[in-house]
Amino acid sequence: MEKRQMIVLWAGIAAIVLICLFPPRHYDRSCGDYRTDTGSLLARLVAVCAVTGGLIYTLKDKEEKIKKPESKQNKPEDVR
Repeated sequence: MEKRQMIVLWAGIAAIVLICLFPPRHYDRSCGDYRTDTGSLLARLVAVCAVTGGLIYTLKDKEEKIKKPESKQNKPEDVR
């Protein structure tokens, strides 16, 4: 993994930790207390994971993206 990919990965992990530490809340009038908005929390986590994964994929080397598996016919075999 390249340095740029590692930076994106750690930034994504930091964002996930911050989202979990400070989840979205809303005031519930029926009980007079703040509740965690689970749907919004999950949507934010999925969005951060998708963006982080997309950036890591985008920052791959062009050579890694283009590499095709070599066929067995092109490889010399060790014959004994």
